[in-house]
Amino acid sequence: MVFNENIGGIIMRKLKKIKLPVVIIVFSLFTIVACSRGENVATDVAKEVLYAYKNQDVKLLKKNASGIVKYTISPSYFEDKSVQDDAKAIDEWDGTIKEVRYDTANIMGKKMVLATAYFADAGPDKIYAVVLSSLDNGKNWVFVGTGLAKLTKEEFKQLSKTMPADGAKKESKVDEADKETATRTNFSAELANGDTFDNISEEKLVECINSLDDDNFFIILKNKEDFIQAAFSDGDFVVQYKEDGKQFSAEKVLTKEETIQLFKDYHQGKDNWKTEIVWVDF
Repeated sequence: MVFNENIGGIIMRKLKKIKLPVVIIVFSLFTIVACSRGENVATDVAKEVLYAYKNQDVKLLKKNASGIVKYTISPSYFEDKSVQDDAKAIDEWDGTIKEVRYDTANIMGKKMVLATAYFADAGPDKIYAVVLSSLDNGKNWVFVGTGLAKLTKEEFKQLSKTMPADGAKKESKVDEADKETATRTNFSAELANGDTFDNISEEKLVECINSLDDDNFFIILKNKEDFIQAAFSDGDFVVQYKEDGKQFSAEKVLTKEETIQLFKDYHQGKDNWKTEIVWVDF
């Protein structure tokens, strides 16, 4: 997984804390308008995230959370110490977003646009920001981790003032190597703590599931464009899968044993799990 070392690192640190993947080229006026709309949406979503924290609004926060994080948000979510520590920054918020800057990242082989919305100062050299991500070039934005971050003003200045026109950046040699690796294997896995495994074996897969807890709380098993993912929740697992562009969620939480068997079947290319478990549209 290749992240911008500043903002990508912030996202991964936030994921670890809570309990529970630029070259600008303006081709035409249409592209300029599309980017502007994406930038406006990022500002609006950042404000909603801040209002949700300020008012402890579960529904509004869930609306702007990434799929796997939604299941961790409840009234008790705001009682978590790490969440409370991050939310203290909102005491400094005057209701406006000062500036939004952008970058791109590569997560599990997919290009992702990152938006960093600066909303308050954190001393002379640092700022508070809402960090959002989009997999569709700014049409839809969600936050990951708590969504709240503190970074230096210098780090913020290094980001782009304009959203990438197509969400793409020039591939580095590292990106190209990742791409070549992806074509040689079907399955790769990623955990909430940032660990990734290409061409993962069944034995390692089971080991990863057994390692999940309140801190390292989810696993994603990816097969090209499709995936299955599980989030640890009070000893059980909330499971979802995506196939042919459609995403489904298990109607009920699964035990660890059921989750391990499900991931084994998926890894082996079986389809029996689709009928043995009741799935609903996500």
